[in-house]
Amino acid sequence: SITLLASGSIFAGETYLGGSVPEICTVTGMGNALDFPDMNAGTAVTSNVHLQCNDGDGAILKLTSSEGGMESDDREDRSVHYNAVLNHNLPGGPSSLTLTADGIPGLGTNDIFVEQSVNGSGMFADGKPATLVVTLEQSARWAGGYSDTLSLDVTSR
Repeated sequence: SITLLASGSIFAGETYLGGSVPEICTVTGMGNALDFPDMNAGTAVTSNVHLQCNDGDGAILKLTSSEGGMESDDREDRSVHYNAVLNHNLPGGPSSLTLTADGIPGLGTNDIFVEQSVNGSGMFADGKPATLVVTLEQSARWAGGYSDTLSLDVTSR
């Protein structure tokens, strides 16, 4: 048996490696106006939206009605109730988020919202199509225009 002995020193070194990915939590497709063809109960409009959030902890989805219903342009704080359903099929909870905009007539109920926590996932990080369906729950009584602003926020957890 042969044994070799080496003389000299062994040097080891180390270096820190790092990097980062910017956070992206966005909604696209909400900028288009949705006009009901008529203001009768059961009438619905649909919009395709795109949700994305690359936070591994997931996000909070928040759907908000600024007027609390389809408010009459002529009769302030008189609104037509509706349901807005965001069908998203994201992991971590129900596959949809429902906002019932049923502001109390005459009381100016504004900024009605609903929130839902969803888990982080590869499909959410890459971007996920979703559908927003808004259905009138009652018919409009007064002539004239009706409007509301519906917003959808995606906020990292």
